[in-house]
Formats: sequence, C-alpha cells, structure tokens
Amino acid sequence: MLHSRKTKSSSVNNVVGDPHWFPVDLDRARQELLFVRVGRSTLASLPFLTSDVWDVSQLDYCRIRLAEIFTLRGDTPSTEANFVWHTAFCCSTLLSRVLDSCGHNLSLREPAVLTRLADLKREGVFSRNAANARVPAIVLNLLGRTFPNEANVTIKASNATNALLPEVTHATSGKMLFLYSDCRSFLAALIRRGQEGMTYARRLFAGILGDGNAQAEWPIDKLFQMSDLQIGALAWHMQIAQFNRVWPLLGPSRAVSLDCDAFLLSPASTLMRLDAFFGLGLGLDHAASVIRGQMLRRNAKDSAKPSGAWRRRQEQRSIGHKLSREIDGVVAWSYDVCPATPRDLPVPNPVLPIEKFYRP
Repeated sequence: MLHSRKTKSSSVNNVVGDPHWFPVDLDRARQELLFVRVGRSTLASLPFLTSDVWDVSQLDYCRIRLAEIFTLRGDTPSTEANFVWHTAFCCSTLLSRVLDSCGHNLSLREPAVLTRLADLKREGVFSRNAANARVPAIVLNLLGRTFPNEANVTIKASNATNALLPEVTHATSGKMLFLYSDCRSFLAALIRRGQEGMTYARRLFAGILGDGNAQAEWPIDKLFQMSDLQIGALAWHMQIAQFNRVWPLLGPSRAVSLDCDAFLLSPASTLMRLDAFFGLGLGLDHAASVIRGQMLRRNAKDSAKPSGAWRRRQEQRSIGHKLSREIDGVVAWSYDVCPATPRDLPVPNPVLPIEKFYRP
C-alpha cells in the first residue's frame, strides 16, 4: 500500500480519539496500525473498504505503534458496534446500505483490516502471548468509534473473516445478524459468475478449511477429486457451521438470522425489524424512503446494473434444466456428507421467518 503524503499531526491521542482516522491495515512486522484520514460520507459510499476498490494513496496517513495504543487505551472497553456476518451472494452489501443513515448508523463494508486479523489468527499470532491477544479488541474498538452526532456503527464483515466470530463476540457488546442464502442459491450464484465463481469457491474453501471445520480432516486426495460445485457446496456448509458454533456464546437477545430471500420479498418488514433489533432509530420515514427510492432496484456494488427480487428469480431460471438438476444433486450430496447442518432452518432465531425447503 503506497502513500504520497504523511500527515503532520499524527500523535496517538489525535488519531485514536478522532474517528476520521480510519484503520486500514496492520503491519505485523513493524507492530503498527496504518490509519488514513477520511470523512463519513466516503466510508458510507464505498461498496468495500478494501484496497482493490478504495484507493487511499492520496489521503493523509500515519502509522501508530500498537504498544502506544495499548498504553493509551489501557483495558480497552468493549465496543458497541453491531455486526452483519454473511455467507456471500446473499445481498449483504445491499442490506448494509439500507441500514446506513447519517446521524443514526454508519455501515462499514468489509474493512480490510479485519481480513488481516483473520489471517493473523489462522497463523496463530494471537495465541502466542498476551500482547498479541489484545490486538483484535483494539482494532474492533477503533472501528466502532462513532462520528459526531452519530449513534451507531454497523460493520458488515467479509465472509472470509467469519473465523473472527469468537473474538468479536467477546470483544464487543453490540448485536449480530447472520445473513445467508440457501445452498442452492449459493451454487447458482457461482455458476452465473463462470470461471470467476468457481475460482472464488475454491479460494474460499481453502481459506476457511482449517477454521474448526470437519472437512479439514478429509484425505487430500478425496478433496482433489471433487468438482467445483461440490467444493462450493462444502464452503457453504462450513460457513453455516461457523455461525452455529458461535451461537451458544450469543443467544437470541444478541443474535438473529436472516434468509436473504425473506429480505428481498419483504424489504420494508426486514428493515423495520432490524432497526428495532439493532436499536438504530432509523424510523418509518427512513424505511419509506428506501422503499420508494432506487436502492432496492439497483445493484449495491454497481448502481448501473439492475437488481431486486425479480432479477434474482430471473437469474435462477436462466441456469437451465440440465444445470438445475446438477445443482440439486450437489445440494443433496452436500447435506449427506455434512450431517451436522440443520435439515431445515440453517441458523436459528430468524428476524423474519420464511417458508421454504433448504434441501431437495
């Protein structure tokens, strides 16, 4: 990550006390956090807070040693930030956008620094000593800072960071939404993306294979013999398993689930129920403006493209009879080899129930 200028005002107090200084990366070798100075409107507008989408090279930046932040923050208080966890291809970007409202809630979409934390956890960095173990709480506390006159922060994490669920559960006091699509829809989304989708499925599977998943115990030769769709189906089950493993730490007062089809079919009801659950105070006027506006009709990542429930159904139908039968066969197979996945509702406590079958 390259930067053209460094701010002249980069004291620990100035940076840590000001939410305009946003943590974008963690330099493990130098034990430093990298911050850039940015406004609320920019953070709210970006589909992802990642280097491939967000060019921070012209922003003021500074580096602060973790030891200095530890000294200043002491025993870091638990942040009240809310979280949206998801399985990919389930309208998480759209949902986070409809929950954003200046003065009420700032939605942060997939901060890259959380992906860095997940990678460090997989390397065993946080379990090596007490100082390292404090890093996730410090970063989460910094992400959860609110701008002036802002009441809430809701973080939509990348599904590659679902491994951080236990750490986030213990280091935060906010509420959590577990958003998902059914396995069949997940596979259909992979197919619509062609080779890019298949490559994504294998990368996701490889990245989360060791996150406490039973699939890590399978012989490597067996995994190599599986098709792209089979690997994608297993990745979906592994994500659902991660959600269910952390559930006993949360309970119904702090966590709800949502099938994205329920959201698309009833966006107003979903928005109002999540507003009440998260305590955002968005109100009826906000919900009405969302329903009237273009947000639900355009792609949340690219506003030039149409979207919506009708579009999703149209894309499902475009797959064709042969591929549809193949998908159904893979879904049925995946439930047989992943017997721990619930046979009906994948994740408990739905904020908006929906009647559907999750397996053939």
